[in-house]
Amino acid sequence: MTPAAHRPAPVDDLLVPVYLVTGGEALRVRERVARVLARALEGGPAAFNLTEGSASDPIEPLLSVARTPPMLGPRRAVAVREIEKAGPAALDALSQYLAAACPSTVLLLHGQSVPDATGQRGRRLKADAERVGRVERYDPKDQDPVGFVEERVQAGGCGIGRHEAELLVTLVGRDLGHLAVEVDKLLAWMRGTGRITAAHVEEVCSLLGEAVTWDLTDAIVRQNAGRALGILHRLMEEGQPPEKVLPVIAWQVRTLLALQACLRRGGKPWEEGIRMPRDKMEAARRSLDAHPLRADRIFERLARANRDMHGHRAGDRHVLERLVLGLCTRSGGPGPRP
Repeated sequence: MTPAAHRPAPVDDLLVPVYLVTGGEALRVRERVARVLARALEGGPAAFNLTEGSASDPIEPLLSVARTPPMLGPRRAVAVREIEKAGPAALDALSQYLAAACPSTVLLLHGQSVPDATGQRGRRLKADAERVGRVERYDPKDQDPVGFVEERVQAGGCGIGRHEAELLVTLVGRDLGHLAVEVDKLLAWMRGTGRITAAHVEEVCSLLGEAVTWDLTDAIVRQNAGRALGILHRLMEEGQPPEKVLPVIAWQVRTLLALQACLRRGGKPWEEGIRMPRDKMEAARRSLDAHPLRADRIFERLARANRDMHGHRAGDRHVLERLVLGLCTRSGGPGPRP
């Protein structure tokens, strides 16, 4: 991936008659839509020249507006959201419009995916949009969330290191919309100046109570399944969703593995960038000495839980409970001391 792969595509000076913008990365889609509309409506009143609607509604009224000349400005903009909900009749109508698109109108089709992507109508819509205008897709797998954090912080007037940006992504997840919210909270906390540290990230952006989650991790290391499940259930009863608990557990367990490797080498954790509360670090030293961790088994468990999250028939809560129980056992978590 190039350094600019996660950046929104620039809006060209020369606008095209149609944009088909889709993808699972909702923030990028929203940003792109906003940039195109802002450019399209330059030089005229948006109140007269912007029409918006959903593809789940009848499409003909929107296309009728698209064929109408702009009022008191150079262009008209018609934005159709939720394009994935367009039915066969709407797709046929869109193809007819694109065969003779109005040159003074920017038609913006946007949503999660191209409708009927594997069918004839969906393929025709995409081909027509490519012929007349631009087709763009923003998928989560194509984004660089750490780079996104770094750039958004810099744009807000602050600085942040790579380690701190990675910590934020670990705590919050890779969704750019969630990251944007947390970065904005950090910028407000910093009052738009200064360098963001790991302490700032943990204090402002941690989705879970740090002491409680370190207690959970400590219980896992000590193989105390009853205590670990009790803490886990308390977290979820307080409103923390499983998909937010999982990355925090993963981050803390990885920190413990780094601490274990550091101690075995005789190194100094703080000099090697291992960050955790000092009282928790002392407790972790004792726990790791008595119950060393097996990295291979832990990562296997974490990978399985991440894969099953949102897809297991028993639900995300069951996936997380199974993970914690597995980490607390000899077969899934700590192993024999070397």
